Amino acid sequence: MNSTVFRHALRLSRKTVIIALVGFAAFLYLGLLGSSLVLQDFAAMADAGGFLENPPKAVQALSGGSLDFFSPFGWLASSIMHPISLTLQTMAALTIAVSIPTEVERGTLDLVLSRPLSRASYLLSKVAAGISAIALVELAGLAVVLLARLTLIDLAQVSVAAVLRMFAGSFCLFLAFAMVAFLIASRSSLRGRALGLAVGVVVGSFFLNFLGLLFEDAGFIRYLSPFHYFSPAGQLSGDAPAYDLAVLFGIAVAAGLAALRFFSTRDLTR
Repeated sequence: MNSTVFRHALRLSRKTVIIALVGFAAFLYLGLLGSSLVLQDFAAMADAGGFLENPPKAVQALSGGSLDFFSPFGWLASSIMHPISLTLQTMAALTIAVSIPTEVERGTLDLVLSRPLSRASYLLSKVAAGISAIALVELAGLAVVLLARLTLIDLAQVSVAAVLRMFAGSFCLFLAFAMVAFLIASRSSLRGRALGLAVGVVVGSFFLNFLGLLFEDAGFIRYLSPFHYFSPAGQLSGDAPAYDLAVLFGIAVAAGLAALRFFSTRDLTR
């Protein structure tokens, strides 16, 4: 790994990472604040309890599984699976990967690799920067949730261990998407095409998981989606299978190795 490429990659993506980091942390806190307010008004909302404790199947599918709006576990799970949270985490996961075809497109990568720097070292430096970006965003979210446990009513029910399990799952999920993005970037010479395909993988994966949860007859297709292997509610309760994180990590490793192979042998002129 080359430290200069690593620092340069982080410096170029710092604005995107900061926006994702601050936005993700702020949104999570607002979601948990809403949880606290709803729990305080539980008695006043008793007539809506049936809906909020057991939302329609479509709502549960959008949240990645079972959901209970009267439980701090349910609110935390829904906050991290909200489209805004997923979008911000996706920004952090993809921003450094798509910088590779950007350099190819601008013609600057030839100059970089003309120095005593191997393609493998260049790519590994970019991957390390991408992993760091994801970790920063996830750590910001983790810090906010731990703070919320100390400041908001009833959130102390969620143990620190449960929170750590959930964020470990979230990190592995977006690590997998980041490595797939690096695989796409390793074969692309156009930033727009690489970004479009990488975003399409994330959106398509979410759609497959949603359909699999919504329609029982199509339930098998959710196993094709990385989102299936990240269940916030399951991670919080401890019921999620231990191999789920291994599957996500396996996807990341396989995509990363494939990216290294393709990038090491491709023609960078097109």
